[in-house]
Amino acid sequence: MTNPTDTFTIRMDKSQIDELKKICKEENISFSTLVQKTLKHYLEIDKIYNTFDWIKVPKDTLSLALKKLNPNEIEELGKNMALEFSVDFMLVKWGEITEYTIIEFLKIFFKENAWGELQVFSETEGVIINIKHGMGKKVSKLLITFIQTLFQNQLNRNLKVQKFEKMISISISNKPHTRNSHLIPKNINYSWYKSEINLD
Repeated sequence: MTNPTDTFTIRMDKSQIDELKKICKEENISFSTLVQKTLKHYLEIDKIYNTFDWIKVPKDTLSLALKKLNPNEIEELGKNMALEFSVDFMLVKWGEITEYTIIEFLKIFFKENAWGELQVFSETEGVIINIKHGMGKKVSKLLITFIQTLFQNQLNRNLKVQKFEKMISISISNKPHTRNSHLIPKNINYSWYKSEINLD
Protein backbone atom coordinates (compact mmCIF):
# COMPACT_ATOMS: atom_id res chain seq x y z
CA MET A 1 0.00 0.00 0.00
CA THR A 2 1.46 3.34 -1.05
CA ASN A 3 1.39 6.37 1.21
CA PRO A 4 -0.94 9.20 0.21
CA THR A 5 0.76 12.16 -1.49
CA ASP A 6 0.16 15.88 -1.46
CA THR A 7 1.59 18.95 -3.17
CA PHE A 8 2.90 22.27 -1.90
CA THR A 9 4.40 25.45 -3.29
CA ILE A 10 7.67 27.03 -2.17
CA ARG A 11 9.07 30.48 -2.93
CA MET A 12 12.81 30.95 -3.45
CA ASP A 13 15.20 33.49 -4.95
CA LYS A 14 15.31 33.14 -8.73
CA SER A 15 19.11 32.72 -8.62
CA GLN A 16 18.71 29.73 -6.28
CA ILE A 17 16.06 28.17 -8.50
CA ASP A 18 18.33 28.65 -11.53
CA GLU A 19 21.15 26.94 -9.65
CA LEU A 20 18.89 24.01 -8.77
CA LYS A 21 17.80 23.71 -12.41
CA LYS A 22 21.46 23.62 -13.42
CA ILE A 23 22.05 20.76 -10.97
CA CYS A 24 19.03 18.92 -12.39
CA LYS A 25 20.47 19.23 -15.89
CA GLU A 26 23.90 17.99 -14.75
CA GLU A 27 22.39 14.99 -12.89
CA ASN A 28 19.75 14.37 -15.58
CA ILE A 29 16.86 14.42 -13.10
CA SER A 30 13.68 16.45 -12.85
CA PHE A 31 13.33 19.46 -10.57
CA SER A 32 10.66 17.60 -8.60
CA THR A 33 12.96 14.59 -8.11
CA LEU A 34 15.78 16.81 -6.81
CA VAL A 35 13.50 18.54 -4.31
CA GLN A 36 12.02 15.23 -3.15
CA LYS A 37 15.48 13.70 -2.80
CA THR A 38 16.77 16.70 -0.80
CA LEU A 39 13.80 16.86 1.56
CA LYS A 40 13.82 13.08 2.05
CA HIS A 41 17.52 13.23 2.98
CA TYR A 42 16.76 15.92 5.55
CA LEU A 43 13.95 13.92 7.15
CA GLU A 44 15.75 10.57 7.15
CA ILE A 45 19.35 11.66 7.85
CA ASP A 46 20.02 15.32 8.67
CA LYS A 47 17.13 15.63 11.14
CA ILE A 48 18.54 12.71 13.15
CA TYR A 49 22.14 13.97 12.93
CA ASN A 50 20.96 17.31 14.30
CA THR A 51 19.53 15.56 17.37
CA PHE A 52 23.05 14.81 18.61
CA ASP A 53 26.26 16.68 19.36
CA TRP A 54 27.90 15.35 16.21
CA ILE A 55 30.03 16.96 13.54
CA LYS A 56 31.34 15.62 10.23
CA VAL A 57 35.13 15.43 10.15
CA PRO A 58 37.09 15.65 6.85
CA LYS A 59 39.39 12.73 5.99
CA ASP A 60 42.56 14.82 6.15
CA THR A 61 41.61 16.18 9.57
CA LEU A 62 40.86 12.69 10.87
CA SER A 63 44.20 11.33 9.65
CA LEU A 64 46.09 14.25 11.19
CA ALA A 65 44.27 13.91 14.53
CA LEU A 66 44.93 10.17 14.76
CA LYS A 67 48.67 10.68 14.26
CA LYS A 68 48.73 12.27 17.73
CA LEU A 69 46.95 9.33 19.41
CA ASN A 70 48.43 6.09 20.70
CA PRO A 71 46.75 2.69 20.01
CA ASN A 72 44.83 2.68 23.32
CA GLU A 73 43.45 6.16 22.68
CA ILE A 74 42.38 5.19 19.15
CA GLU A 75 40.61 2.12 20.53
CA GLU A 76 38.81 4.24 23.12
CA LEU A 77 37.74 6.67 20.40
CA GLY A 78 36.37 3.83 18.25
CA LYS A 79 34.35 2.43 21.17
CA ASN A 80 32.98 5.87 21.98
CA MET A 81 31.88 6.39 18.36
CA ALA A 82 29.99 3.09 18.49
CA LEU A 83 28.38 3.33 21.92
CA GLU A 84 27.37 6.97 21.82
CA PHE A 85 26.20 8.50 18.54
CA SER A 86 25.92 5.31 16.47
CA VAL A 87 23.63 3.35 18.77
CA ASP A 88 21.54 6.43 19.49
CA PHE A 89 21.15 7.11 15.77
CA MET A 90 19.90 3.57 15.10
CA LEU A 91 17.45 3.66 17.99
CA VAL A 92 15.97 6.95 16.82
CA LYS A 93 15.79 5.94 13.14
CA TRP A 94 14.80 2.25 13.36
CA GLY A 95 13.87 1.66 17.01
CA GLU A 96 16.08 -1.42 17.36
CA ILE A 97 19.61 -2.75 16.97
CA THR A 98 19.91 -5.65 14.53
CA GLU A 99 22.44 -6.79 11.95
CA TYR A 100 20.33 -5.04 9.32
CA THR A 101 20.17 -1.69 11.14
CA ILE A 102 23.91 -1.74 11.92
CA ILE A 103 24.77 -2.36 8.28
CA GLU A 104 22.32 0.28 7.06
CA PHE A 105 23.75 2.73 9.59
CA LEU A 106 27.30 2.02 8.38
CA LYS A 107 26.21 2.71 4.79
CA ILE A 108 24.79 6.07 5.87
CA PHE A 109 27.78 6.88 8.08
CA PHE A 110 30.38 6.30 5.39
CA LYS A 111 28.38 8.10 2.72
CA GLU A 112 27.75 11.14 4.92
CA ASN A 113 31.30 11.42 6.25
CA ALA A 114 33.12 10.37 3.04
CA TRP A 115 35.64 8.37 5.09
CA GLY A 116 35.92 5.68 2.46
CA GLU A 117 34.14 3.27 0.15
CA LEU A 118 32.04 0.71 1.99
CA GLN A 119 30.92 -2.50 0.29
CA VAL A 120 28.68 -5.16 1.82
CA PHE A 121 28.50 -8.72 0.46
CA SER A 122 25.98 -11.30 1.62
CA GLU A 123 27.41 -14.82 1.60
CA THR A 124 25.97 -18.21 2.62
CA GLU A 125 28.10 -18.18 5.77
CA GLY A 126 27.36 -14.56 6.68
CA VAL A 127 28.19 -10.99 5.69
CA ILE A 128 31.47 -9.46 4.55
CA ILE A 129 32.12 -5.73 4.97
CA ASN A 130 34.99 -4.20 2.98
CA ILE A 131 36.10 -0.61 3.55
CA LYS A 132 38.65 1.12 1.33
CA HIS A 133 39.77 4.33 3.00
CA GLY A 134 43.38 5.09 2.00
CA MET A 135 44.12 6.86 5.29
CA GLY A 136 46.68 4.60 6.95
CA LYS A 137 46.92 1.96 9.67
CA LYS A 138 45.60 4.12 12.50
CA VAL A 139 42.36 4.78 10.63
CA SER A 140 42.09 1.03 9.97
CA LYS A 141 42.39 0.41 13.72
CA LEU A 142 39.77 3.07 14.49
CA LEU A 143 37.26 1.66 12.01
CA ILE A 144 37.83 -1.94 13.13
CA THR A 145 37.25 -1.02 16.78
CA PHE A 146 34.19 1.02 15.80
CA ILE A 147 32.55 -1.81 13.84
CA GLN A 148 33.64 -4.60 16.22
CA THR A 149 32.15 -2.72 19.16
CA LEU A 150 28.80 -2.32 17.39
CA PHE A 151 28.49 -6.02 16.58
CA GLN A 152 30.03 -7.42 19.77
CA ASN A 153 28.48 -5.05 22.29
CA GLN A 154 25.02 -4.89 20.74
CA LEU A 155 24.59 -8.33 19.12
CA ASN A 156 27.19 -10.50 20.85
CA ARG A 157 28.70 -11.36 17.46
CA ASN A 158 32.30 -12.35 16.81
CA LEU A 159 34.07 -10.96 13.76
CA LYS A 160 37.06 -12.03 11.69
CA VAL A 161 39.15 -9.07 10.63
CA GLN A 162 41.78 -8.55 7.95
CA LYS A 163 43.60 -5.24 8.36
CA PHE A 164 45.64 -3.44 5.74
CA GLU A 165 47.05 0.06 5.62
CA LYS A 166 44.37 1.40 3.27
CA MET A 167 41.62 -1.17 3.62
CA ILE A 168 39.89 -3.47 6.09
CA SER A 169 37.77 -6.57 5.53
CA ILE A 170 35.39 -7.82 8.23
CA SER A 171 33.55 -11.16 8.13
CA ILE A 172 30.45 -11.65 10.28
CA SER A 173 29.20 -15.22 10.51
CA ASN A 174 25.58 -16.34 10.62
CA LYS A 175 26.15 -17.85 14.07
CA PRO A 176 23.04 -17.46 16.26
CA HIS A 177 23.32 -14.57 18.67
CA THR A 178 21.49 -12.85 21.47
CA ARG A 179 20.22 -9.41 20.62
CA ASN A 180 20.18 -6.68 23.23
CA SER A 181 16.82 -4.93 23.39
CA HIS A 182 16.65 -1.20 23.95
CA LEU A 183 13.93 1.32 24.56
CA ILE A 184 13.83 4.70 22.88
CA PRO A 185 13.72 7.46 25.50
CA LYS A 186 11.11 10.16 25.04
CA ASN A 187 12.58 13.48 23.87
CA ILE A 188 16.02 11.92 23.48
CA ASN A 189 18.86 14.25 24.42
CA TYR A 190 22.39 13.17 23.56
CA SER A 191 23.94 15.03 26.49
CA TRP A 192 22.26 12.81 29.08
CA TYR A 193 21.35 9.61 27.26
CA LYS A 194 24.14 7.00 27.29
CA SER A 195 23.52 4.15 24.86
CA GLU A 196 25.48 1.53 26.75
CA ILE A 197 23.08 1.70 29.69
CA ASN A 198 20.90 -1.42 29.58
CA LEU A 199 17.30 -0.20 29.49
CA ASP A 200 15.64 -3.64 29.59
